[in-house]
Amino acid sequence: MSSMLTVLILAAALLAAHELGHIVTTVGLGGHFRGLVFRGVAIGVSLDLTGLSLRRRLQTVWAGTLAELAFAAVLSGLSLAGIVNMHLMAWAIVIVAANATLNLGPWWSKSDGALIRRFWGQRHRPQHPPQTR
Repeated sequence: MSSMLTVLILAAALLAAHELGHIVTTVGLGGHFRGLVFRGVAIGVSLDLTGLSLRRRLQTVWAGTLAELAFAAVLSGLSLAGIVNMHLMAWAIVIVAANATLNLGPWWSKSDGALIRRFWGQRHRPQHPPQTR
């Protein structure tokens, strides 16, 4: 298998891990998976977080990047054990770092980073407006 095809398969596996992290966490916390969403070259998931606390909403968003990191950690362990090629591990680290930068950055309103900032901001707002006399 060519090295470029291997990298593409690895990138697809990391993308699948990322989106599955969102889906499994959302459903596990009581939310609902609506389907896949395609935005140009990007793919994401549509989730219904209605009824989830802000803390659980944050957990669903962080789950994607954490799933990628877990995948890369397993791949690193397999690489160190001599089961997986070291070059594959290096590519995994590069892809996870690039994807985390794109996902957690403020690049567009639907990115994980934008959602984290929005949910985090909601955590620090008063739940009830101050009462006046």
